[in-house]
Amino acid sequence: KLERIMNRIISFSDECHDCDHALQELEKILNNPIDKLSGSDQALYKAYHLYLKKLASHLQKQHNLVADDYYVGLWMSLGMAIGVSFGVVFDDLAIGLAIGMSVGIAIGAGLDANAKKQGQVI
Repeated sequence: KLERIMNRIISFSDECHDCDHALQELEKILNNPIDKLSGSDQALYKAYHLYLKKLASHLQKQHNLVADDYYVGLWMSLGMAIGVSFGVVFDDLAIGLAIGMSVGIAIGAGLDANAKKQGQVI
């Protein structure tokens, strides 16, 4: 994940001041790697992961990129919600849920493939 985020940060560092600053911070982090962590280093480990989440969030909001399988998760949940609604109407929740989930996964997989093809995935 770090490698994917770093590649994206590098590609946007010429245009975006925040990405350029983040690239400098990532270089500092990589020059001082976190190896075996003791109890006191857990805070450093958490800060490192929060920083990666912050960078991923920046890439998603400012550069319109999406995380891996973003659309599958989104459309699967929407499909399940719609499927439950139809399941209530037709008096069979299990079938409605299964159909909604499968349709949502199919739509999400298509959108994820399209995003990957267009290079919009972190």
